[in-house]
Amino acid sequence: MSTHDHTPSDGTLRLPDGRAFGYQLGGAATGTPILVLHGIPGSRFKFTTTDAPARALGQRVIALDRWSYGNTGAHPAPALDAFAADIAHVMDHLGAPRFAVMGVSGGGPYASAVAALLPNRVTALALVSPVGPMANMGYGRSVTPFHKFCFHVLPRMPGATHAIFSAFRLAVNRRPGVSCWITAANAPAADRAILARVLATHDLVHIQLPFWLGVRTVRMAPDAGVPTVATLHVQGEH
Repeated sequence: MSTHDHTPSDGTLRLPDGRAFGYQLGGAATGTPILVLHGIPGSRFKFTTTDAPARALGQRVIALDRWSYGNTGAHPAPALDAFAADIAHVMDHLGAPRFAVMGVSGGGPYASAVAALLPNRVTALALVSPVGPMANMGYGRSVTPFHKFCFHVLPRMPGATHAIFSAFRLAVNRRPGVSCWITAANAPAADRAILARVLATHDLVHIQLPFWLGVRTVRMAPDAGVPTVATLHVQGEH
């Protein structure tokens, strides 16, 4: 099979209690395992385009659907420590006793929990534009009204969350390019330049895929008291 013919493999596994976990495997099959966790909203397909560069670098990309996204079911009592316990089962199933973990945006707290609570298994942690604690920070005008609404109001309105994500999915399906520009309207100039290159060189299906699965109502996991861990933080102009 040539490099251009290679595509990531897709699968679903069952945890001991019967819940499903959706995953996608990309990159080098015998490479260094890297667990990647998407943001809000998203899915395992968010990392499909990492397949070729990961193979070139000798890395195995393990992309998961987080709880209530894509092919992964909801957790009956969601918390960050419970997510780390699920990941231990997932990585056992996929034959990865040790692995690095990366969290993007809303996947950041989950990646941090995995690194902190599985210290003997996680080799490195990277957080890309991660979401941090939003309560009692005294952030003033540094956080937009839109984000204040998302983090302080929407978690108490699950019906509204479902409606908003469903509308966003519909917009992405119909006009993916326009939807991406709207989403990135407040992004730094460097990020907008990257988006322009992606829109110019990739089939828009890569932008649609993370949202095609649909987004079910999401229950926000409470802070599990994750201790401080060493991280690589990539954000904005860096």
